Amino acid sequence: MSMRYKKGKENGVQIQRFTRNGKEVINRSQIFSTLYFYGIHSSHVKCHLFSNSLVRHVVDRDLKCLKESTYTSIPLHYGLLHSSISPLQSEGNVSKCFGFGGVGTRESLLEESMNMSAWEGHHSTRHWDFLGQDSLLYKLFRSRQALRNVMKCHGIDQRLLEALFNHIVVHAMDHHGAVESSHHLKFSLHPWDTGCTIDQAFITNMFILLVVRPNLNPLAPNTIRSINKPFYQDLYRELKKIDPDVAEVVTASVMF
Repeated sequence: MSMRYKKGKENGVQIQRFTRNGKEVINRSQIFSTLYFYGIHSSHVKCHLFSNSLVRHVVDRDLKCLKESTYTSIPLHYGLLHSSISPLQSEGNVSKCFGFGGVGTRESLLEESMNMSAWEGHHSTRHWDFLGQDSLLYKLFRSRQALRNVMKCHGIDQRLLEALFNHIVVHAMDHHGAVESSHHLKFSLHPWDTGCTIDQAFITNMFILLVVRPNLNPLAPNTIRSINKPFYQDLYRELKKIDPDVAEVVTASVMF
């Protein structure tokens, strides 16, 4: 897919041309569905994949300062792919009752998780501050700087910066942004359909409610603000300066 857009003077952007599989798409519901579908079933899946590698690294080396960053990530990833509550399992216990299953398949997600070709276009030499301090990318850039500085203060190996940034900040911010961007919009997770039926909109909203929205165990949320350790408290304090809403849902590990 490809998109050409013009940045608005105040809020949002104006889409000028959108193509998918070589054909132009003009239906706005289809355009948003395609972007949302891709974000969930391609880029976000990679967050979980990279997190698993970090968890294994921390556990294998018994890095006690990052113990809280190992909770649930690997079993959660397994559950999302293979368990009876998986959104990819149409006959699963939950998805069958609420009808929130995604249209992707387990096999396609596993294959797509290894596909890094789309990320080649993300290399840029432009200055981040050109995007504006309220932009998502600028907030990500500042959050990465904050994490790097806090890691230095606590003597944590800087070689873990990118992995921890993905594990703690990017994953949570991706969930938060996906929910915020879909408020009050009617669209489906079937981007190749002409329109969006009431049934498709219901399925999409159930998927957002149960899978996309940050849902945490109230007894053990593992948010960095709830962890009484200097590293996580210092990081929470710095992230709160950048985006207070995101800082509240950021977790030490991939919990949702």
